[in-house]
Amino acid sequence: MESNLVLYVDDMFHPSIDERVVDRLLQNPNSISFRYFEMTGVARETLSKLRNALLDHNSDKAPNITLAIAKQLVSFVRTLPKWMQRTRLISSLAIAVRDILLNPSDPNTMLFEDIPNACGVSLEMDNTAAGKRLKNTGQSTDQYVDQLTKGLTELRTAYVSKLEDIHQLLLKSLKVTNVDNALSTVLHTRAKAIHGLTGDLRLDGFATHLSEYSQTTEWLERVAGFAAKKPCRDWIDSDLNIASLEISDLCTRFQRAEALIETMGRPIGAEALTLVIGTGAKTEALMKTVTVPTECRDEIVQISEKLKAAISDTNVDDELLLVAIARIGEEVISRLSSRDGEIDVSSLPSQVHAKSKGSKRWQH
Repeated sequence: MESNLVLYVDDMFHPSIDERVVDRLLQNPNSISFRYFEMTGVARETLSKLRNALLDHNSDKAPNITLAIAKQLVSFVRTLPKWMQRTRLISSLAIAVRDILLNPSDPNTMLFEDIPNACGVSLEMDNTAAGKRLKNTGQSTDQYVDQLTKGLTELRTAYVSKLEDIHQLLLKSLKVTNVDNALSTVLHTRAKAIHGLTGDLRLDGFATHLSEYSQTTEWLERVAGFAAKKPCRDWIDSDLNIASLEISDLCTRFQRAEALIETMGRPIGAEALTLVIGTGAKTEALMKTVTVPTECRDEIVQISEKLKAAISDTNVDDELLLVAIARIGEEVISRLSSRDGEIDVSSLPSQVHAKSKGSKRWQH
């Protein structure tokens, strides 16, 4: 008898007694009610497939399987992050399933009419003297279970996936190539060098978050919330784009600060290089400053050795080699600047400057 009692709050099915139930009970006792749940005729095949696909091990032994499935589905969607309960940046299937589970009706109606309709499946019903009875329809049942599982999986993973997109944007913008156990130490070193030196409070806050880097959802929520200037729980869909744009901007400002500090001779956990190339009759200079993480040093050395080996195999005059290297550099700078939306062009004498810490100035 007890297993067939269903809790309703404001005439909506509620899976269990929680803080919301207590709060509503204190505000308005008439908003809380219990109703006897009588399971209508349900095809054994349909119920079995739903049970196997949706119930955990403990719920699988519940006396009322239909009610156990309904409770687990409603509980699941109500524990989703608040943004996931509002967003429209997911598939229409996931939205439809979520909205039904957030405003559940009678468990039978929800499981065998509302959600199947949202999944684009019509489960055939027989009219009997006792009421409607679900037919054994194998193909429709399989389609229903598959679509429902697909929608639930998207609801379960979409939030973390969106945060991971921001994570990858951050790493790419900071030119981080090796994501390993040492990454937190590398970012901590880089952030410590920047913090408090630019007078930019937003950049200092960003550096503080970087110094606490960890590959966890909680850290991603903190840095994304900082970027959007709003906690993730209060996000609307446009805040996701705001966070991404702000992350890109903060990373750009962070690297500019690193390049500046490098010219001051301070270690930052990354190497900055400013390259100025002026070629051709108009002698227009292409300028580009890049910051390369220290962990990429070995890869840079390998590339440099390959280039030197290729050059040493030729009998070309050194000055001609320098001009050829400048031409290549010009193409690379133009490509990078076009990608980043940045390019500084100014008139210089017909010369090539390659400036970095400890480098020589070349002229032709």
